[in-house]
Amino acid sequence: GVPIAMALAPDGQGMAFSMVNVTGGTADTRLTFLDLDAENTGTDKVVGAFKYPEALYPELTYLTQKEVCAFGDTGMEFFSLADPASPKLVQSVPHEKKVRSAFTAFGQACIIYENEDGGSELVFFDGDGDRGLSYELDFEYSQITCSGGYLLIYSEERCFITGKSGQLVYNGTFSGSTYQMVVTGMHTLLQIGDYGMREVKLKG
Repeated sequence: GVPIAMALAPDGQGMAFSMVNVTGGTADTRLTFLDLDAENTGTDKVVGAFKYPEALYPELTYLTQKEVCAFGDTGMEFFSLADPASPKLVQSVPHEKKVRSAFTAFGQACIIYENEDGGSELVFFDGDGDRGLSYELDFEYSQITCSGGYLLIYSEERCFITGKSGQLVYNGTFSGSTYQMVVTGMHTLLQIGDYGMREVKLKG
């Protein structure tokens, strides 16, 4: 197989690969888990493998030390590594709608789905694959940033911000065109745009 994605555990003792095999014009994916702990003295470090026919999983990430999410073209796979030597599939979550963006924030998997009316829906999933908070996004975003305890989704004119637990912090417009937003401290952002730079204070 050909590796298309790799993720390393936060402590460096585990690794996950997404491998693609193409046979007869059909692509299959195998998600493979390795235990790199020094106490695992066996020559074969592979501790688990899961095959998905006719599916691609181009992104893998450790949400926590014991939780892995695989983002695919048809859905997401959530795995538990409570026992590093025996990874288990916890839940398969098919995509509800067309996906615009997929990323992680604060130990959660996040999907932005495209709505039929042209807007978007942001949905949070926990490490078990259970659906959490969701928000409607009624603007065309251009950037997504996760930093300093905040998730920022914004365009030149609009900004949507949540905190670590997914709670809404701000959803509104800018004055002037904004090119970049940088988290500089607790409740503090630096806004860069055609007006230069200015500090923005968020309500605690």
